[in-house]
Amino acid sequence: MQGEHNELFNDRTAGDIRKVLKTPEAERLSPGEKEQLWEKIDGSIPRKKGWVRRLGWLKVAAAVIFSAGMGSWLLFNTAATSPLEQMVAAARLADTLAASEIEVVTINTKESAEEGDEPVYKTVVVPYGKRTMLTLQDSTRIWLNSGSKLVYPEVFEDGQRQVYLEGEAYFDVQHSESRPFFVQTKDMEIKVLGTEFNVSAYSDDENSNVVLVKGSIELTTNRTSFSEKVKTRLVPHEIAVYNPAEKDLEISNTVVEEYVSWRTGSMVFKNSRLSEILKKLQRYYRMQIELEDPGLGTATFTGPLDLKKNIESVMDIICLTTSLVYEKEEGKIVLKENK
Repeated sequence: MQGEHNELFNDRTAGDIRKVLKTPEAERLSPGEKEQLWEKIDGSIPRKKGWVRRLGWLKVAAAVIFSAGMGSWLLFNTAATSPLEQMVAAARLADTLAASEIEVVTINTKESAEEGDEPVYKTVVVPYGKRTMLTLQDSTRIWLNSGSKLVYPEVFEDGQRQVYLEGEAYFDVQHSESRPFFVQTKDMEIKVLGTEFNVSAYSDDENSNVVLVKGSIELTTNRTSFSEKVKTRLVPHEIAVYNPAEKDLEISNTVVEEYVSWRTGSMVFKNSRLSEILKKLQRYYRMQIELEDPGLGTATFTGPLDLKKNIESVMDIICLTTSLVYEKEEGKIVLKENK
């Protein structure tokens, strides 16, 4: 895999399993079940083999805990899980990382090297304040924004091209008529043959959205009609905004640059609410930004912000156009009314 940043490959061993066992999901297990799981995994790790096999057992640990609330039959059997379930489990394992730099975790789904070819998944973890670009095995290029995770198979097999995203990414998908490319998020599935589009699906955002730059995509959400999921086709310069709580999907024309400029180091806004702008800046700069009065978040801002500049320069521009002032307090920025 190629990238603009160096990727850090880490051998996650017993310490990471202990972290997983301390996650909220693991609290569903009884102390005896946790001990049994630990002994099973710890006793089965080959001590003289390479890092990939040990990471395979980390995958087992993640899958067990991810599935614990749904039934114990998956306790030591990951073969029955679908590729999507395996990718989601890999993303949950990555939640145990307190990453300050971009990391790539390789997870092998097989328990031993003699079991034959099974998918090897990579999870790219991009912390707040960082961005990266990578090229997949099929030459598809992906730009990942701050606070994002992408899970993908090391090799696309059986005509399937599927990845799982949490956060925001810009995709330039290599065209293949016979092998559609699928982007899965917690609320949406995007099917493409070859095109460019932006997906934003942060877990702490109320809405997810897809913006189509060129080509065509088919969007499937959790909405249903007579028990069938609804599929929607987008054309260039359209945005689809999905609210999973309301199961509501809105499609409209948009200015694409407002949603994709982040990958070239800028943000463009048009009558955007200050609360939403500050959330994006917090992710981009890894800086806590607060409003002294939450009501100030309804103020709007129009114009470009050059993210190549430091956070102080960006805040100066926002304050100039909104008649606000900011102060640095204990490592965070607080915006206030200019009294």
